[in-house]
Amino acid sequence: MPDLSLSDICSEHRRRYPTRLAVIDGSARYTWPQFDDRVNQAARLLAHHGVGRGDRVLCLAQGA
Repeated sequence: MPDLSLSDICSEHRRRYPTRLAVIDGSARYTWPQFDDRVNQAARLLAHHGVGRGDRVLCLAQGA
């Protein structure tokens, strides 16, 4: 099985399920195309700061 990135998965789901919800967070709801756009935006920001494909990124988040 090939290694898949989050971007790969989002792109495929964007194509297959354009109207299905991908993320629900409180009152925020994102379809696969909207979520894919957010992932791509984050990837561009990381790339701007020198992070490249294959680099590992740690995400720390605090829940409500």
